[in-house]
Amino acid sequence: MKNLLVLIAFCLVVSCKSEKAKEVVNEVSEPTLMEQAVELHDALMNDMGKMVDLEMTLELASKDSIPELLERQKRVTAANKEMFAWMTEFGQAFTFEEINKGAALTPEKEALLVTYHERISKLKAEFEDILKDE
Repeated sequence: MKNLLVLIAFCLVVSCKSEKAKEVVNEVSEPTLMEQAVELHDALMNDMGKMVDLEMTLELASKDSIPELLERQKRVTAANKEMFAWMTEFGQAFTFEEINKGAALTPEKEALLVTYHERISKLKAEFEDILKDE
């Protein structure tokens, strides 16, 4: 339940971008690493419903103890947990202004952002691999 509340709070923070800030950032420039990370997050959020449904389906099917289903269930559960962990940690590591308003990052936060971007990119690949047969 706590994870669900964190997920909802994070989605609200990310989705509260002002149109004015979007226009300024989207002028002709390439997306920043922060924007790319948020875009990857948003794309994964679109797949979360499928992942939750798949997790429930596999949970029911795994009662038959079929090894392939058990392994797939473990992957789905791990991916969902990693998504929640990423959102929680990302939301704690950066301020609303840094995420949504393009506030300048310290060199330490720039390095941290690279790490978060790599994590969410790997997670996107994992989601795609899990959902490719759906």
